Amino acid sequence: IAEKHFPMSVGERGSTSENWMLRLLLSAQLIGLVSVKGQRVKDVEQENVEGLIASADREGFVENEAFNNLFDLIRSAVEAIAYVDRRIQLEQDKKRRERLVESLKEEAKFAIAQVQNYPDISNSEKKSNYTCDFANVKLRCRT
Repeated sequence: IAEKHFPMSVGERGSTSENWMLRLLLSAQLIGLVSVKGQRVKDVEQENVEGLIASADREGFVENEAFNNLFDLIRSAVEAIAYVDRRIQLEQDKKRRERLVESLKEEAKFAIAQVQNYPDISNSEKKSNYTCDFANVKLRCRT
């Protein structure tokens, strides 16, 4: 399911920050319930056994096509959760960075205004151009 619906580029696969498969939950982190109805082998004809079949110890199911389909379904749901979780995290990180850049720009403007109002700095120095670089965002400050 992941390969079909949530494909990753080579760059994403190689990046620990972009690879959402690295965010898959461990069994101990999952809480949920999947309710299924199985059947006992002695209740069906041996040659026409279909669906989920309870194992002899009643702790699971016999691995057959129905079991594999159920496994794939649950695995797909977990992969979808990891994919969406990573996308949400990346969007939140982007918004956080944008807020930081805006905050730094405002601080730089305030600092420049303070310098411009400081009487001990000559007017020629105050009229100089200042360049500020915050995380590859250039802010050109002029008087």
